Parts: sequence; C-alpha cells; structure tokens
Amino acid sequence: MKCSVYIATSADGYIATHNGGIDWLHTAGKPEADMSKNPDMGFNDFISSVDCMIMGRKCMEVISAMNLTPQQWP
Repeated sequence: MKCSVYIATSADGYIATHNGGIDWLHTAGKPEADMSKNPDMGFNDFISSVDCMIMGRKCMEVISAMNLTPQQWP
C-alpha cells in the first residue's frame, strides 16, 4: 500500500497557528503568478492516483464552505 501526504504548510512548517487558525491559507501564494500552463500545480495527477482520502474535520469544513464545483474539488 502506498501512503502519500498532500498538505499545505506555512513557511515555518506548521499546518495551523497555535490557536488552530488557518487564515494564512487565504493569503498565501503569489496572486500575480502565471498559472496558465499548470493551473492545478499537479493536484489532478496526484488525486487521480489516490484510492482513499482521509481528511480532518476542520479541513473539510473549510473546503465545504468554499462551495467548490466538482471540477475544483473531487
């Protein structure tokens, strides 16, 4: 069985702040970056190799609140 981790972490290696906040995710990255050649940054290739996904409750709540389409989130 192959196990993989696909996770967003801050520059200091944390997933959340000390109080559990993940606000930094909403401001991370370079909005001006040209994503036209690789808009998903390899996520679709990764997710197509996944047979089972385990996700924490808080992460699922954040993703659910984004109202993403099936094309944006499998």
